[in-house]
Amino acid sequence: QNGSFAQAHVAPIFLYRAGDKILFETELEMGVESGGDTELSLEYAQLDYLFNDYLTLIAGRFVLPLGVVREKHDAVWINKLPIMPLPEADTTALIPENDIGVQARGGFHLTDRSLMTYALYLGNGPGSGGDGPGHFDPVGDWQPTGNGFNGGSSMSGKPNGGGRLGYFYSWAANHDVELGVSGQTGHGAENLMWSAFVVDASLHLTPYLECRGEYLNTWENTSDVGMLTRKGWWAQVAYKLAGLNLDWPLINNVEPVFRYSGEDLPDGHINEYDLGLIYHVSN
Repeated sequence: QNGSFAQAHVAPIFLYRAGDKILFETELEMGVESGGDTELSLEYAQLDYLFNDYLTLIAGRFVLPLGVVREKHDAVWINKLPIMPLPEADTTALIPENDIGVQARGGFHLTDRSLMTYALYLGNGPGSGGDGPGHFDPVGDWQPTGNGFNGGSSMSGKPNGGGRLGYFYSWAANHDVELGVSGQTGHGAENLMWSAFVVDASLHLTPYLECRGEYLNTWENTSDVGMLTRKGWWAQVAYKLAGLNLDWPLINNVEPVFRYSGEDLPDGHINEYDLGLIYHVSN
């Protein structure tokens, strides 16, 4: 009913520097839905003030530093697969993507090879525009009727707060590891408490091997069924075949990637396995 070609998507990013201290950035997402309607959304629009080498102050609608997917891997030229992991995808998201508020972030060296980064924010929190990550019907089939969480439109009028603390260590060129812990808590729908906790990790071994993953846990108070707990996770490995040193045509430009993601919800469990093959036109 939708024909063979159902989607068209444009996401321009605008960057503006107003002197040495002030930056502005925004991204708009425009797309044609399967029914032919055009949709326009504001991914983020934030003003950054570079207070000093260790602190940047932010105000506006920003991508949440809750985990690392939305901040670091959401862009289509960075994400190694054309879809997001289950806990971060639109209809199955366990955490909001962005929010409206203020943020302070920065980093500092612990040693020459190790770096500590931080981000603290205060925002409106999840609002009525999202209805969670879908549900299972009575026969156990997954129904992605939810549209994730709509950040920045809180019903309660009470702000949410959160942040991320990350540790990065590099022991040689193209050999590094990063560990991060992040969380958010506050009032969500029906003025009830909602909290999230995320652990993320990444590892680079040689210029060719990359491993990443996250674990997410959320708690939501409800007025009818009590506390709802949702858990999600994903792990991804990618390897550039140039590391095999094979003298085959085009092989050095190919990078296979595999991702496993899952969710444990109050009414069931879902898994997803994704296999991709990337061809790098240029490095």
